[in-house]
Amino acid sequence: MLRPFIGDRVSELSPQIARVIGRTDEADLGLAHYLGRMVEITELEHVVYEWLERHPIAISPVASLPAFPVGTETLTIDGQEYEEIDLFSLSTYVNAMALPAAAVPITRSDGGLPVAVQVIGRRGHEMEVLAVAKKLERAFGGWMDPDETAAEAAGAAA
Repeated sequence: MLRPFIGDRVSELSPQIARVIGRTDEADLGLAHYLGRMVEITELEHVVYEWLERHPIAISPVASLPAFPVGTETLTIDGQEYEEIDLFSLSTYVNAMALPAAAVPITRSDGGLPVAVQVIGRRGHEMEVLAVAKKLERAFGGWMDPDETAAEAAGAAA
């Protein structure tokens, strides 16, 4: 699908994006498969929108694990190797449904990298998402420089 736009410039892509594009070579891009996926997404959207009408704000992890260094392409977790792009399903669904969301750092991992939650809201209610994100930022200290270790941050706060 994207190959005609990329042409012979694949070498200019990040390794992560090149792998994602490479997956399309194996994907079923037929109309029937596409329409089936659209039906699945529409059904999921109905369930999520109904839930969000009862619970206008949701807070979830951004990812299923703490942050890892920029440029990381694969991670080994419990002896199994994962591509970093596959570890963000919690964020992927929010993006696929075009829901407003904001990521807010709340703590640091043992390695000193920021750990964040995402505040998720209903379409058209972006200000509610930002208001909750602002409260969380105030409660947990806001921006965390990923280049600053947890020890440095603790020393600066003292």
